Amino acid sequence: MSKGNSSSKELYYPDNLIAAIIDSTKLEPPEILSKEHQAGLNYALFTLEDREREILRLRYEERQTISEIAAEFSVSQGRVRQIESKALVRLRYPYRWNYIKLGVAGFMQYRARSEYNRGYSEGHRAGYADGFEDGKRGVARDLGPDQILNQPLEHLNLSVRPHNCLIAKQCKTIGDVARLSADQIRVLRNFGKKSAAEVAQKLNEIGIQKSDWDLYLVLDV
Repeated sequence: MSKGNSSSKELYYPDNLIAAIIDSTKLEPPEILSKEHQAGLNYALFTLEDREREILRLRYEERQTISEIAAEFSVSQGRVRQIESKALVRLRYPYRWNYIKLGVAGFMQYRARSEYNRGYSEGHRAGYADGFEDGKRGVARDLGPDQILNQPLEHLNLSVRPHNCLIAKQCKTIGDVARLSADQIRVLRNFGKKSAAEVAQKLNEIGIQKSDWDLYLVLDV
């Protein structure tokens, strides 16, 4: 699809949704909308709040009017427009939009290249040191599949406090979080046991195991 399509003919789902996401921005749409791109769009939608996702579904897939959606949710038409607008803005965030533009497989390849280049340039000094110490103790860790570990931190959908604390710790991916040692977790600033338990639960839910976060799974929060 192209940006000019919306003015030349009526668009149907998911082209109409992608056109709405792009709107007047400089985002470039996918050249073709393959099954991989559809899967990427579905994943990006899954990361939204339930009401945002449902309103977009009704608006673009079911092609309901603003007034029909407002009646279904028992809210004003202005509120529906507000929620729709917020959802479209969130779908423009780079980590969501790249799933839509590149597809799931394409985005994972992009992330893998980015992480390789980052690791090559920085040397992953801290990770190397941790691994060296584990190696001396005979500890071998298989935290989970690379396609999960390489995903952006945002995919954990954490609350604001733990998310911001981990960003301040320079954690950019799920792998960066999973590889934090118990000592590093304990000294995270503004990071209490409740936050630690939330991160531990999120990692556990996506299949990350044998990390030092497991120590916090038994906490009653």
